[in-house]
Amino acid sequence: MKKTILTAALLGCVAIMTAKMQATADELTPHLVQEGDNLWSLSEHYLSDPDRWSEIWQVNPELTNPHWIYPGQIVLIPLAPPPPPKEEVVIKPPPIVSTGEPLPMQVTTPFRPKVAEEPEVDERLAAIQAELARQYDRGIGMVTWELPTEGRVLGSEVGWHHAASHQTVLIDAPGAQPGQRLGIYRDLGRVDAQRYLGKSPGHLLADVGIIKVIAPEGGKQRAVVERSFTEIKQGDLLGPVPPVPEVTAESLDKDAYTIPATVVAVKHHRMVAASDNVVYLDRGENDGLAPGQSFTVHSPDSSKNARRRGELLILRVTPERAAALVTSASTNHVRPGDLLGQVR
Repeated sequence: MKKTILTAALLGCVAIMTAKMQATADELTPHLVQEGDNLWSLSEHYLSDPDRWSEIWQVNPELTNPHWIYPGQIVLIPLAPPPPPKEEVVIKPPPIVSTGEPLPMQVTTPFRPKVAEEPEVDERLAAIQAELARQYDRGIGMVTWELPTEGRVLGSEVGWHHAASHQTVLIDAPGAQPGQRLGIYRDLGRVDAQRYLGKSPGHLLADVGIIKVIAPEGGKQRAVVERSFTEIKQGDLLGPVPPVPEVTAESLDKDAYTIPATVVAVKHHRMVAASDNVVYLDRGENDGLAPGQSFTVHSPDSSKNARRRGELLILRVTPERAAALVTSASTNHVRPGDLLGQVR
């Protein structure tokens, strides 16, 4: 008799757990990660709000870092709507009971609309840092004269011409040791001067990926691709791992840069940059620029006829150059020759 009761109880538990798992599965949809995907873009696509990325992260415990997802991974997307906002409880005042005495004069004050307060510094820093991390995962790049010299990519397992995340590549990196991490870069060529008889600001250097050396091989080294911002190709250059941009409260408090900056190039040598594209400036940290700062950008016409293009968010700086994001506040394309305006 006891055995029968115990068996029935176990079957009941299994039924409840199965129903719960089925209900949970019905609320999730799998997504095969493609090149360029991140939790913010998936949240915007499936949940119509990039700020709900943490909901995706919570149902994917294997993602130890929300900034790192790789092509080929399966990410579960929660399709359940967010909980509805709590209803406000309106407390009605008690009814006025007449005492026969005259009522005091009622004094009214003019209505003043409530002005939204500036977000706390910590919230601003967190939001900006999240955007900088998102752009880092896409490869920021820089205009520079200092090209990496620590080696080059010789080939990959896939035809020995191209590679992506988690694949193995053969590299020529003299002195590189197993466990050492290296950045992969691509020289996209010299950037044109902005003025007649002017000087080029440098070469457009693209961030391609990050590799980790795993073993020596025939005088060369074999490495695994930890992160690819774009397809890795034979001949790509090796150098230090690209730094992750960091924003500080001090950098946001800076009044302005010391010398007007000019847009000298657009990512991938494009002619113009729309919203969510990266541009490069001919000024940098030595002139007061720092990650997290925002500036207006306008056409190079005279001040009377200058046309406002939009807004730039500084992503990365070197002593003499900077990379910036064209934000969603921009209503016109930004192009080489445009100038930075006031601090936002």
